[in-house]
Amino acid sequence: MAYIKGIVLSIVLLALLIIAYFTLDMWGVGLPFSRGTLYSIVITVGIVDCVVILLLIFLPFLFKKEGAGYDKTGTGVAQRKRRKDQIIAE
Repeated sequence: MAYIKGIVLSIVLLALLIIAYFTLDMWGVGLPFSRGTLYSIVITVGIVDCVVILLLIFLPFLFKKEGAGYDKTGTGVAQRKRRKDQIIAE
């Protein structure tokens, strides 16, 4: 969930950067970077966001441990498996 929030935040910040650039350019304010630099920033952030999205989709399929941490013998809501050191302590 944190990754999704980060992706959304990066897209929102990128949109604000583009809006601010064109608004200041329309008013004639001198800017410290050109349209070419802005284009490079947009492309870089877009590539990073796409790679993160692809990793979020494909990594769970590569490292799949279906139900490895849960006790499947119980009924109802899934219960976490107890480790050996937790059982001895009780």
